[in-house]
Amino acid sequence: MEDPLTQLMKAQGYADYVIERGIIGFLLPAWEETVRRIENGNTEELEEYSDEVDGRHIIDACEPYWRVDERSEIERRLALVDRRFIGATVPIEDPIWKINGLDRSHHFWYFRAPESCLDEYRLTKQIEQVVDGKPPEAPQPPR
Repeated sequence: MEDPLTQLMKAQGYADYVIERGIIGFLLPAWEETVRRIENGNTEELEEYSDEVDGRHIIDACEPYWRVDERSEIERRLALVDRRFIGATVPIEDPIWKINGLDRSHHFWYFRAPESCLDEYRLTKQIEQVVDGKPPEAPQPPR
């Protein structure tokens, strides 16, 4: 019989390798690697960054189903890497993905971005405004 975490991941349609390796074997190391790359200035385009941040969201969404024998390690490692993430990124006004129910304080990973992605983030926001029929805001001077 499959454990609840595996059942949830399958129901959500996660890739087999994510399900097989789980949080400790795949998702958490991937989040740690993402943060390491951000700290080293090796960030890609906003879309790729957004995809990588989704991994952090999956870890959070699976929290009620974390395996008991892995919980303390996940919590310890997440606390460390999340602090590093906050230190290596800057706050942004809107989340990088439009997902209903996001809370800025809880889902902080969607409301922060590396400085290297800010120009693309601003351009994306301007395009969204035009598509939504709103006049684009004047560009902000670089900080």
